[in-house]
Order: sequence, then C-alpha cells, then structure tokens
Amino acid sequence: MTYLTPGQLNNYCLSYLEAIHPFDNLLWDFSTNQYNTGLRFMELYLITNWLYVTDEHIICYTSKDSYDRIFTKDELTPFFYENVKDHFNDYEKYSFTTYNRYFNRYFPVYKIYHLTRPLASHLFRHNIAKQLKLLGQTDIEIQEYLGEKYLGNAQNYIYSELHIG
Repeated sequence: MTYLTPGQLNNYCLSYLEAIHPFDNLLWDFSTNQYNTGLRFMELYLITNWLYVTDEHIICYTSKDSYDRIFTKDELTPFFYENVKDHFNDYEKYSFTTYNRYFNRYFPVYKIYHLTRPLASHLFRHNIAKQLKLLGQTDIEIQEYLGEKYLGNAQNYIYSELHIG
C-alpha cells in the first residue's frame, strides 16, 4: 500500500486544478475554492448557505457539526465572491454526481482512500488540514479554520493516512 505524504497530496491537487482549467473554468473555479478553503461540496454549492456581509467579508453557514465560517474577499475566487454578492449560483450547472465524475476522470491518481473509503473532492479538506499543520498551525487553530465543533474531527483530517488504491 502506497501512503501519500502531505506534499504528494498537495501536488496531486494542484495537478488536478491545472488539468481542468483549460476545458472548464466553472469546474476549475469550484475546485479552486475547495482547495483554498477545505469546504465540503454542499457547503460551497448551496448559495443559500452564504451571506454577503460587507465588501470584504462573507459568511458560510456550514453543515455536519461545524461552526459557520467567515471568509475575506481574498480567500475566495472573484467569480464565486460575485455570485454570493449577487445571490446568483452559477455552480448549479453541476450536481454532486457530475462533479465527482469529472473529479475522478481528471484527478492524476485513480483512487485515493482514507482507510477503506475512496475520497473524491473531499480530499481537499484533508489537504488543507495537512498543509496548515505543515505551516505550523496547532490542531485547535486548524479545528477553528475548518469550522469543526470537535477537535477529534479536525484531527481526523490532519492525521489521516491516505493511500492510493
């Protein structure tokens, strides 16, 4: 079994973003926001989860035992930020199934697993947790960034062993 280092995982994520950018800007935009924030698919997809607060801040009402997250304009792509500001959702073009089909087609490694469960776009959440840890953030700081209510949930992302299936 081949386990991925945080650096390898990040490189695979970046390769995926490079692969999809030439043919689908919308898919690239969505995936870039997942890469940058670690948000779950539905948290990003449902524009009703978002609230435009000021020209510099928007709030995401998260799900699954998570706290809401506040983002600055610079943390999200300009395209998505404008969608939230205008209450318009260009991401509706893709369903979860369609998004994962593209993800599985263009991600550079066929399947990445956490334990016995294959991961698709959710691995962006694992990736951001691991990258923040490498940058010296504490587990509690990463928990807060991810919006997780429970430290153990955040640690599942930080310390998960991902392997190629």
